[in-house]
Amino acid sequence: MTAFKDKMKENKKVVQVAVGGVIVTLVVGSLVWAGTRKNAYSVMIDGEVVAVVQTKEEVNKAYEEVVASLKQDAGTDIAVKEQIEVEAVHSSKKELSQYDTLVEALEQSISYDIEAYEILVDGTSYAVVGSEKEANSVLENIAKGYLPRKGEVTLGENEITDSLEAKSSENKETGSSSKETKEAVEKMQDATEVIEVEEALPNEEVARMIYVDSFKVEDGPAPEGEGQKIRRSVGSFDFNEEVMVKNVYVNKEDVLSETEAEKQLLAPVLEVIDYTLVEGDNTWDIAMQFGMSEERLLELNPEIGDETKLQIGQVIKVEKATPVLSITTVEEATYKQVIPGDIEYVVFSNLYEGQTKVYQEGSDGLKEVTVSVTKVNGEEVGRELVSETVISEPVTKVIGYGVKKKPVEQETTVSSGNGGYIHPLKGSGYISSGYGSRWGSFHKGMDFAASAGTPIYASAAGKVVYSGYNAGGYGNLVIIEHSNGAQTYYAHCSRLYVNVGDKVSQGQRIAGVGTTGNSTGNHLHFEIRINGSPVNPSKYL
Repeated sequence: MTAFKDKMKENKKVVQVAVGGVIVTLVVGSLVWAGTRKNAYSVMIDGEVVAVVQTKEEVNKAYEEVVASLKQDAGTDIAVKEQIEVEAVHSSKKELSQYDTLVEALEQSISYDIEAYEILVDGTSYAVVGSEKEANSVLENIAKGYLPRKGEVTLGENEITDSLEAKSSENKETGSSSKETKEAVEKMQDATEVIEVEEALPNEEVARMIYVDSFKVEDGPAPEGEGQKIRRSVGSFDFNEEVMVKNVYVNKEDVLSETEAEKQLLAPVLEVIDYTLVEGDNTWDIAMQFGMSEERLLELNPEIGDETKLQIGQVIKVEKATPVLSITTVEEATYKQVIPGDIEYVVFSNLYEGQTKVYQEGSDGLKEVTVSVTKVNGEEVGRELVSETVISEPVTKVIGYGVKKKPVEQETTVSSGNGGYIHPLKGSGYISSGYGSRWGSFHKGMDFAASAGTPIYASAAGKVVYSGYNAGGYGNLVIIEHSNGAQTYYAHCSRLYVNVGDKVSQGQRIAGVGTTGNSTGNHLHFEIRINGSPVNPSKYL
């Protein structure tokens, strides 16, 4: 008997037959031995016999029928998971399976994966969807989400609206005052504010800057009072990562809808990066900047035991949320931009020290600017000038200041509408720099040196007309307008506690001492301006 079995093994042949796109292994004996003939076929799935039939044709037909039915149910192509073998055997008629029994056995034994499409980013799989069309739709929707909206453009320093262009031209022709220009600008939308920046050296550029924080208008004629028409176009865009769509077979439970796939690809990934401290940084502001809690920041940097020990240039760890996919866009935008008029200070020998007089009114100019703006995920990362054309030239404002010594120092009191002006730090700190000529320039206020965070109080009652960051040198700045038309300036603040439009009382806390903007240390730069011109604050405190 052993010799018989060995001989049978030697005469077996393994034949592979393609059935419905799947290779079916047929193990067939080719010889008759000891008068015994193999007259049937055993069907095995993963090594287990599920049926015995008389012909190979029955196996092929039943397999194709079952696979076709499963494909129809799945609605797509499938890949059978099990290994199916067919082996020639000897069997009596009563042991043979009926065709329907074979079909049922295959239906009960076969499992499968369905055809799907995998989206890979830099070689990592992030989502699987049902079709290539769905995969491309997901990527297209994500890309569109990052593309600039129609008409949307962010304007910065000196970038203005058409209503100012007309006023600027009028100034050029009629010589109207900068005060009229200011009044025209104040009628613009709330996002536009006119402020004076701190000048020092005579002939130094930039006397006034106009800021438009976020300008959103539709392409085409701008509605009256809503700003300028901004000509723009998107030149190119592309994903920054290597994105692939790959054909795979997976369990149907792993297939996502388009919406689910988009969420998967847009979900942020947290990574720890290095951050270098700059002037004015503190743990709270840094945490807010990166969208993390202050507790998490301190957890990543256990060495920060005392915030006062933070040093400019120190490198700390922060947690940054970055999207799986990012897209770079390059767009071109054309808009109008103010050319700030210069302020020139000249010596007037007939004026006493601390006195100033406007000798010549100035006005801003105007130019048309075209820039190429590069954005990543909608946030600007670079801007290059393409061209600029001057529409109207600026006119320099000339202010004379006195150097003549006063024979007798006279005390002067000016009402602010709520009594005289009080010390903006209520006596804290010390005067580190006074009003007047300083290092070959003209200092328009007084500097009070004090520790960071020292409360700053409203020197007189009034209305807040500016509260925000000024890139012209003041840093965080509050401007309060008083009932007599005078204004007080509070610059280089660490924090601001009031908003534009707030009415404040004398002695109300409005900010904290800091060193933002052009500053060499923690101090308050304090100004009093009467009729738009700075005066010596020491005369009124």
